Amino acid sequence: MDFNLDFDTEFDFGITSVSSDQVEQNKMQTEKLEQVSASSEGVTQRLGDIENTLEYMKSVLELKNQEEIDMKKQELYTAYAERMKQVEKLTIPLLLNLAKNSDTNPYIHWPNRKEIVEEQIQKILTVTRGE
Repeated sequence: MDFNLDFDTEFDFGITSVSSDQVEQNKMQTEKLEQVSASSEGVTQRLGDIENTLEYMKSVLELKNQEEIDMKKQELYTAYAERMKQVEKLTIPLLLNLAKNSDTNPYIHWPNRKEIVEEQIQKILTVTRGE
């Protein structure tokens, strides 16, 4: 029986025949691709581990830097507080002496005050400016 009489034999269904060698070759290529994919997953995981390690190291360094900054701030605060106490020791006695007996003796007798005041100013500048 002839089946090709009334049928369109020119129509292509997209079917191509292949040899068993070609099938085997495709299987080998697929296996290689799967191996490459598996190894790249390992590389991706390792890169993730490295990234996590770098993030951890960064946070440790930031913490260390913050601790050093805090220590320096404390040192500066302590030095500032000490200087302010020195300024108080230089100015408060003068003000206390000026306030003494202000009710009974409203006038102040202060000979050589220019030299005394200039000397005290120099002491204060030495403390506040390091001059």
